[in-house]
Amino acid sequence: MNLFKTSMKPASVLTVAFLVAVNISQADTITNYMAGHADLSVSYQDSDWNVHYRFGGDTILNGAIYTNYPVAPETIRVIVPNNANTRIVLNSNQVNGAYAFLGATAGQTNWYISQSTVAGEPFFGLGSDELHYDQFTPPITFRLSSFSGPGNFSSWQNDSFGNPIVDWTTANGLGDDDVISFGIPTHAHYNWGFTAPGEYVLGVTVTGTNITDGVLTSTKNIVFEVAPFAVPSLMIQQNAPSNIVLSLSTVPSQLYQLQSATNVMGPWSNAGAQFTGSGLTNQIIRTNAQDQEFFRIKTQD
Repeated sequence: MNLFKTSMKPASVLTVAFLVAVNISQADTITNYMAGHADLSVSYQDSDWNVHYRFGGDTILNGAIYTNYPVAPETIRVIVPNNANTRIVLNSNQVNGAYAFLGATAGQTNWYISQSTVAGEPFFGLGSDELHYDQFTPPITFRLSSFSGPGNFSSWQNDSFGNPIVDWTTANGLGDDDVISFGIPTHAHYNWGFTAPGEYVLGVTVTGTNITDGVLTSTKNIVFEVAPFAVPSLMIQQNAPSNIVLSLSTVPSQLYQLQSATNVMGPWSNAGAQFTGSGLTNQIIRTNAQDQEFFRIKTQD
């Protein structure tokens, strides 16, 4: 149970850090792309074919806005949150019809992030925006060349009637049809779908033909963490004789409820209203705190 305690002492500062249970290793080197606009992009300069992440002005990395680029793909993990917007359960007509490409099971929960902008989620695409049309012979291709994960993966777009147009899918293995072609310069956004929670690693090979240097190619991994569960971390600081400030790290779209008790065994009661995480740090001010008081955070999708 996620418990933390404060004891009211003059100028006391207590910091409590919880482990993050999202199956993330290499915590010091991996950056979580949590929300906002980003593309896997390619640039060309001095004969250098560079595949990288390109971020927009609203990109949230590790809970903070980040607008610099390029960033190497191997340092980024795309977070697919676990909430009502990202979860979808398909019926038998869907899994045997228009959405058969997902490799899903009727009644099974699947996760996806949308081709359209959704607050608190990655708005992730692919693109050739940084290339010059007079230097290359189109198309620029993005091929799904390798895959690992706990379930099936697919990317697709929905047309104006809502019908899916499949781009990549692993349900039938990888082949020549797992290629997305671009003109120069352009980019596009997709639905990214997964049939199970966990870590997915997509090997993406980007190829183009330069009018001077010929065929250029580079393979990079896109890493997705699907439906992670994050245990919050908290700092507690006394800012007045009977007041404390609780600073809580949050995950976008996750619902939180602070509860308090004067004894670790309870009874517990809600301390304030439930709130929705933004990916940033929320501050909660507790006035008239007890001499001894325990807190816990309850989360809800």
